[in-house]
Amino acid sequence: MPQDEEPSPTTDHQTHNDQIIIVTRVGSWLGAEIALNLIRSGATVIGIGQHSHRINDLRTAMDQGLPAAWRNRFVPIVGLPTDAALCESVLRCIGEQTTEHRKLAALVVNIGAEDHPPAESTTATDPPFERWTRLQRSLVQTLPLFHAIRHLLTRNRCRVVHVAALDDIHNNLPHSVSLAAIKTAVNVMTAEIAIIEPRITSLAVHPSLLALEKALDPSSARNTADGSKVTSAHPAPATTSSTSYSQSPNRLNPAAEMIADLATNADHSMSGQFFMYSESSFPSS
Repeated sequence: MPQDEEPSPTTDHQTHNDQIIIVTRVGSWLGAEIALNLIRSGATVIGIGQHSHRINDLRTAMDQGLPAAWRNRFVPIVGLPTDAALCESVLRCIGEQTTEHRKLAALVVNIGAEDHPPAESTTATDPPFERWTRLQRSLVQTLPLFHAIRHLLTRNRCRVVHVAALDDIHNNLPHSVSLAAIKTAVNVMTAEIAIIEPRITSLAVHPSLLALEKALDPSSARNTADGSKVTSAHPAPATTSSTSYSQSPNRLNPAAEMIADLATNADHSMSGQFFMYSESSFPSS
C-alpha cells in the first residue's frame, strides 16, 4: 500500500473517524498497541506519555511503517497527567481536533506501576515505604487529567476504560503486591465514576488468571509482538513493540484490540462492568 494512500476499512467494516480518544501511558507496551488499534479503526488518538524517548520511538515507527493517513491521526503529548500544564495542553488539543463531525469519545487509562522518569525510579536500596508511596502515587496520577476534562466526558457521554496494565512494573516491590494494587485502583475508580457520573460509560479491564499467573512467574517467558521472548518479570520495552509496527502492522496484541473495541463501541448498559484480557495468544513468529 502506498504510504499516502488512505487505509482500507477495518476487518469488521467499522470506522471511527468521528471519535477522538485519549490514551494514557501510550509509550508503554500495551498503551502503544491500543493506540495503534484505534488509529487503524479511524479514530484520532491523543497519546499521553511521560517518557519522551518512548514517544519518539513510537512516532518514528509510525512514520516508517504506516500510511500518512494513519500517522496524522496520532497526536502525542509528553508529560505527567498530574501537571496542570499537561492538562491544559490536552484541553487545547481536544479543541484543535474537534470538528462538526468529530468529538471526544473516550479516555483509556492504562494504570501501571512506577511510571516515573528514570531519574526518579526506585532502586533496591530505597526504603519499602518509599517504594509503596511511589506506587500509590502512580496509580492515581491520571485523576487530575480526568477532572480537567470531566465536563467534556460528561457532555459527550464518553467512555472511560480503566486498564490494569502488567507491563512496565519496575518498582522493586513484590510483583504480586503491584498487581493487587493496580487491580484495586482499577476497580475503585471504575465504580466511583459509574456512580458519580451516570452519563459516562465506565469500564474496567483486567488481565485473565492465565495472564496473572504468567506475570507472577519470573521463569515464564512471554512472546513480544516481534516474536522475541522476555520474562514476565521484565516486560518488553516500548521500543520492542514500536519497532514491530513498521515490520508487521497487522500482528497486534489481541488484548489491545479488545480494549480498543471497548473504547470505541461499548454500550452504556455495560457501565460498571469489568472485562478480562489474556496475554497467551501472541504470535510466535
